[in-house]
This record gives sequence, structure tokens and C-alpha cells, in this order.
Amino acid sequence: MAPNALAQNSAVPPLSGHVQDSLMSQIHAVYASTVRATIRREGEWPNLSYSHHLGCGARRLAARALEPLIERFRAATELMDANPDYAEARDLIQQARRVLDSAFDDLLRKAQIMGQTAFTDALKLDPSLWLNCDNEWGKGHGYRDRVAGWNQQWFGAEPRQHLEQELFGVISREWDVALKVDSKDGAEEGIRTPTLLRAPAPQAGASAVPPLPRTRVVAVLKLQISDCRVQITSPAWPAWSSASASWLALPPAWSREVSAR
Repeated sequence: MAPNALAQNSAVPPLSGHVQDSLMSQIHAVYASTVRATIRREGEWPNLSYSHHLGCGARRLAARALEPLIERFRAATELMDANPDYAEARDLIQQARRVLDSAFDDLLRKAQIMGQTAFTDALKLDPSLWLNCDNEWGKGHGYRDRVAGWNQQWFGAEPRQHLEQELFGVISREWDVALKVDSKDGAEEGIRTPTLLRAPAPQAGASAVPPLPRTRVVAVLKLQISDCRVQITSPAWPAWSSASASWLALPPAWSREVSAR
């Protein structure tokens, strides 16, 4: 069996965009008076909330980075789910899909919380943004553009870039946790030794009854997200493998004993 390790190109790709992108779009979209009201209240106003948009921005970055990998996995499991050759593994396949979807949702929530808390905490500790933006009111046309310029300058500063790097680190760590990467479990995972249910002793004069097999199989679902291949190892199901493939072993919760009598 190919080694159970996370394929290198299944790592979280670089984030596309910035946490403040949603906020910047909203600053240009709302009325200047709404921006003014938000600035005077240090970022929190019903029609324009910094914490809300920064949380959504962080969540969007995580989703944009990971959704292609998630979709490839879903497509692979859906193909297997529709294949009659894997009918006995259907519950296992569906469970794997549910577990990864749940882990993905949890990851997005954590990214959103970090966007809301880390960046808003930094805003509270540095009132210069509010002071600079407040001074732009009354200078004529272009107030929103001037406020947006101060925001871009503040979010582009090195301390906020460091916060974005921390966000990427959180996303990467949570992704690894979701996948339960453990290269040590590679070659050892597979099929448990079948057990036999012994039939009652035959009555006198009757022919011997052979043992009744109760094959208990641990079907291990593996995948290589990069090229959408899934491998199930079982006596009843063919195994797909590649000499160059690097397989990811899913967590124990994704393995299920399938009894065939």
C-alpha cells in the first residue's frame, strides 16, 4: 500500500486577497453619513460594522483557499457513492463526506472569529485611524475615498500584515487538524483479521456444517485531494493505487467496520 501521507500540493495555498477587502467595498457602497457615524463610534454602527466585515473577510479568505480542495473530495466521493461496486461502502463514503464538511465549517467559524477579534482588538489599541478619518469630515467631496485611503494605510502596515500571517497559520493548522494527518499510521492500516462464528456441532449422522464466516472489515477510505482519487481497501472492493501516489489517511472516525454474513 502506498504510504499514508498528506500530498504536498494539498497544503493550504496562499491567501488570495486581504481581510479588509469586504470592509473596503462596504465603505465605498454606503452613504458618507453612514461612514461618518461608524468612524465616530470607533467602527461599530448598525449599517457599517468593522468587526462584522473583518470577520466575514477572514472567513472568505479561508473559504476561497480551501473550497477547491473540498470540492474535489466531494466530487470523488459522489462518484464512488454512485458506483454499484462500492454499495457496501456507501455509508462509509457518506460519513467521510459529512465529517470533512463539518470540519470545514468549524474551520471557517474559527477564521471568522479570529478576524473579528484580532483586528478589532488592534483597532481599539490604536485610535489613530479614527482620529485621521474623523478629521476628513467637512473637507468637501471625496470623504469616503479619503477614509478608505486611511483604512488602506492602517491595514497595510506591518503589524496588520503580521496578523494576516497569523490568520494563515491558524487556517493551516486547523486544516491539518481536520485531515488528521498522521504519517505513522500508513502501512499498518488495512483489514483486520476475519473472525469466524462457529456453527453448533452437527447431530449424529448429519454431515458436518462448515464454519459460518463473519468477515469484519475495516474499510479505510483514503484520498489524494490533488487528483481526486480515493482508495478503499477491502477483500470485497478493488483497491486503486499508484506507485507515485501520496495518500492521506483519514481519521479513525472515518473508518467503519462493515459486517458481511
